[in-house]
Amino acid sequence: MKQKKMPRLSSNDELIDIVDSKDCVVDSMSRIKAFARDIGYRRAVLAFLKSKDGRLCFLRRANHLDYLPGHYALVGGCVQAGESYEQALRREVAEEVCLDICTFKKLTVVTPEETKTSMFKGIFEVEVDCLEISCCPTAFSSYVWLAPKTFLEHAQASLMCPIMPGLPALVKRFYM
Repeated sequence: MKQKKMPRLSSNDELIDIVDSKDCVVDSMSRIKAFARDIGYRRAVLAFLKSKDGRLCFLRRANHLDYLPGHYALVGGCVQAGESYEQALRREVAEEVCLDICTFKKLTVVTPEETKTSMFKGIFEVEVDCLEISCCPTAFSSYVWLAPKTFLEHAQASLMCPIMPGLPALVKRFYM
């Protein structure tokens, strides 16, 4: 049997799984190639960082990023090839906000049909002890902790612009 040749990846790329409509792996390829060609479904994780008093952390994405520059978003990213949603969550939280997490709550996996995208999104909640986090400067420029109701009021009044598409709907779904 001939072994599949692994693609050469640039330093800002990663190997991700391509999944079918039932979230079963059918192939793996570079993230950049998969998104450029809009091939199949992909997987991602998003994490609400939640303080003990119920506030949520909204992080402002760095302006130099290709995807959603300057947008308020959550910690998250693509699930790499061979990773579970939970493994990707731990890696993304460690990379983006320097937290080594042991416990978290899986809220749901949102399907591509629900979000009208090509992504299955594992949505998680991570309770944190401290309101001061160390954002990776290549990923985020700043962050703010807000009560869910306050975030939604700010989003409605356009006081927090721009915001990751679908984020207000997720906040409403899980925290209102």
